Parts: sequence; structure tokens; C-alpha cells
Amino acid sequence: MKPFCGVTPCVSCPWRKEIRVEAREMFPKERYVAMQACVQQGLGKPIFACHKSKEEAPLACVGYLLVEGDINFSVRIAVMTGRLDFSKLFCKGELHGSYEEMARANGVELKEIDR
Repeated sequence: MKPFCGVTPCVSCPWRKEIRVEAREMFPKERYVAMQACVQQGLGKPIFACHKSKEEAPLACVGYLLVEGDINFSVRIAVMTGRLDFSKLFCKGELHGSYEEMARANGVELKEIDR
């Protein structure tokens, strides 16, 4: 099983700066707050899942991997074991520079994240 969705962020990825307003409304604010743990150090932290993947078989969001994935221990292990090759991932458009920036652009103001 591949650990991520595609090789580039999808057109409605919340990490993309140019997504349409309608796409921003597909994610409830509570989800952004709940997923803050994906950008914290430590074992067992979740990987930000692609909204196109199934809940019972989540795949990592490529936008997340490109921006914040390298700080997640599970992502690092996937790279070290050859399950994830960052050189195959790319984005033609601009991505938000951090989880906080992405959430803010999508209408969610977060408390400071303990990294």
C-alpha cells in the first residue's frame, strides 16, 4: 500500500494557496484544531490525511508532506525504510508555509502549537 495520495497536492487541498473558497468550506474548523498534533514532535503523532482518502485507510496528504511532513516521526520512518520518497513529490502552485498559516487561510485561528 502506498503511504500517500498521488505525487502532487490535489486541486482542493487545504495546503494550496490558490484553492477556491468552496473548497475551504469542506473542512470543519474543529478538524483543523484536532489535527494540530500532526505538526508536533513525538512518537505516535498522526499524519495529516488527504481528504480524498478513506477514513478506514487514510493516506498522507501530499501538501502536508511537502510543508510539515519532515517533522513527523512516522513520516521520517517511512522515508528511512523506503516507503516514502520525497523526491517524487512536487507542487506546481504555492503552498502555505506552515500548519498555522494554512489553518488561518482557511478561516481558523489556532492557539500557538507546541512544537
